[in-house]
Amino acid sequence: MDPDVSFLLSDLRGLIRAAKGRAATAVNVELVLLYWHIGDRIGRDILKEERAPYGKRILSTLSKELIAEYIVLSQVQGKK
Repeated sequence: MDPDVSFLLSDLRGLIRAAKGRAATAVNVELVLLYWHIGDRIGRDILKEERAPYGKRILSTLSKELIAEYIVLSQVQGKK
């Protein structure tokens, strides 16, 4: 392989790896913020800033609904 092409290929691979790393970091930041906002809303709207014995049931119910909705949604979108 031509040394110039080899260098270019190596450089492009590095750019791709770096972009993938930045994308993964951005996704992780957004997921952490999403989870924080979900917890904040549950605390304010459902629990009224108090700890409640039924809190575990609320979280279980919410998680079942959201998992069912988003797993089905991701499976449908993945088939496109």
